[in-house]
Amino acid sequence: MSQSDQDFEFERQAEPYKIVVSKQGAELTGILGQAVKAFGLDSYETSLLTRRAANTMKAFAVLLVVNFVFDLAAWWLLFNAVFSGGRGIFDLGWHSVVALIFSLLISSAIFIYEQQFMTADISNRKSRFAMPIVLRVGVIVAAAFITTQPVELMLFRGPNERRVHEESIRLEAITRLKDSQDAQKKQTRKGVPPILLEDQKEAQDKKQQEEQKLRDLKNELQSAEQRLASAQGWLRSVRTQYNNAPTDKPEIKESLRLRIASAEAAVAAGNEKVSFLNQNIRDQQSSVDSSKRDLEAANIKVNDHVKSGVNEEGRVRNWIAQVRQSKRGVPVKDDGWKFQDQTYDFFDQLRVLREMTEGRPTRWPEASQEDIDDLAKNFNFMAPAEEVAEAQRDAKFYSYAYWAVFGIAFVIPALLLAFKLLQPQELRDYYSREKQEGEQYDYVETGY
Repeated sequence: MSQSDQDFEFERQAEPYKIVVSKQGAELTGILGQAVKAFGLDSYETSLLTRRAANTMKAFAVLLVVNFVFDLAAWWLLFNAVFSGGRGIFDLGWHSVVALIFSLLISSAIFIYEQQFMTADISNRKSRFAMPIVLRVGVIVAAAFITTQPVELMLFRGPNERRVHEESIRLEAITRLKDSQDAQKKQTRKGVPPILLEDQKEAQDKKQQEEQKLRDLKNELQSAEQRLASAQGWLRSVRTQYNNAPTDKPEIKESLRLRIASAEAAVAAGNEKVSFLNQNIRDQQSSVDSSKRDLEAANIKVNDHVKSGVNEEGRVRNWIAQVRQSKRGVPVKDDGWKFQDQTYDFFDQLRVLREMTEGRPTRWPEASQEDIDDLAKNFNFMAPAEEVAEAQRDAKFYSYAYWAVFGIAFVIPALLLAFKLLQPQELRDYYSREKQEGEQYDYVETGY
């Protein structure tokens, strides 16, 4: 080796060497620290992780859970209401399981998006980050609008049901008014409402059944009385034989005494049976009398239609008065007519809610203006002008409450977006790939 080569080797070996030590930051401890790890927010583990950045991560983990729970509940209410077929937001069944699956899918997708959004590096790519922000704001607004619907239906359940009840009453009034206009003629047997004939037939059948039961009981009582009389005759005969038996033959006396005991038992059983049947006959007679009264009442209703006819206008007026006094959700039945609230599906209920918030009056289904004026004048319904004024007064409250619920649905996911944009510099540095690659190691000189 030449002298120059030896000098170079000496200088090379004399250069100081370094040991690379990875920088260590704050530890993620506690339940919230475990949540941060489980949610994948610690992308670079503890490298460059300051205490402030760790606390911010924990706070974000809490917001993620709150947002996930809110989304899950809101989407479940939405799908459960849609799949229930108008039976109600909280109607439970197999459709509720399907609704839960759909809501879990959407809530999980939003959760994953938020996690990726939070851990994104925006240190040197703010222009590229603008589009995801705009997209996220759009998703927040759309999701808030959609998930607000079932929550608002739950909040306005009472006013919504009252509006549905009122629309059902108006539909019933219109229907009966049109029917009465087509039926102003004397009723005949053929024109008797079928339900009255069914009630009459049912009452006749019930009376015949009760009378047959009474006859069967009386026949059974007659047989029991005959058996009792036979047992009583047997007892008298055995007692006579016992009294006339020779006293010097105790075995005959003992045999007759046993026969007397058997006869007395038969008589006691017979008396008990007769008493039991007499009580049953009295009870059955009461049932027969009740069935006769029911039949008489049914006959009176039918005969009223057959003989005297019906004042249709008065009948309609009385019926509408009963319907208007009914409670929502409670069926009404009288004189062959039945009424119950209409079943509105999810989208019909949303339509009712929109009409209330926009100050529109209760609808008149399938009604002309002439029909509306007639009912308002002759049946004490509120005039259209008065309805509009009242609906507009109530609309202010409904509108404020509607936008308040929308604001709640908007603000929770919006907090996550604001959290990302306002995060401290320490957390920006932690998620910065450039910072992690350039500063994540300490180089310690240790000597020659």
